[in-house]
Amino acid sequence: MIKIAVTGHRYDKLYGYNLRDPRYMALYIMIYNRILKAIKEDEEHKVECITGMALGVDTIFAIVAVNLKLKGYNIHLVSAIPFKGQELKWNEDSIKIYNCILKYADEIVYVCNGEYAPYKMQKRNEYMVDRLTGVNDILLAIYNGSNKGGTANCVNYAKSLGINIEYINPLEVVA
Repeated sequence: MIKIAVTGHRYDKLYGYNLRDPRYMALYIMIYNRILKAIKEDEEHKVECITGMALGVDTIFAIVAVNLKLKGYNIHLVSAIPFKGQELKWNEDSIKIYNCILKYADEIVYVCNGEYAPYKMQKRNEYMVDRLTGVNDILLAIYNGSNKGGTANCVNYAKSLGINIEYINPLEVVA
């Protein structure tokens, strides 16, 4: 089984909150094709998709994984959530999508106990990267190259462990 974890920016660092922006569909298709490639490369045709369940790239990646599962592909979806209640301050539509994704998750992992604290996002990222133990496993980084923020921290952690990283620069995604 090949494992793919995702890290990436939230909507405000991508294309804004209008999910009808055609670049979101282009990004969706790129993620979809990457997961399909992994399915074809794996002897068992099975892929574990690991999402941190944040708004933005994590949600898009999870939606792709769910859609592939619904089409009959052998996807094992892991929802790595930094703490219980992560979604409680989100808007109603985002909470509905979050809950729908959780219905299709094969594993739901709450990485940390207690309420929100900024360090819990990094602990979640480390948990996801630490699951990438195979030589063909990858961290898919939807990353603009910024040196600040959770995506940069996740990429740097993966680099420190020698994890395979594949990059998609969201600034270069064209609809």
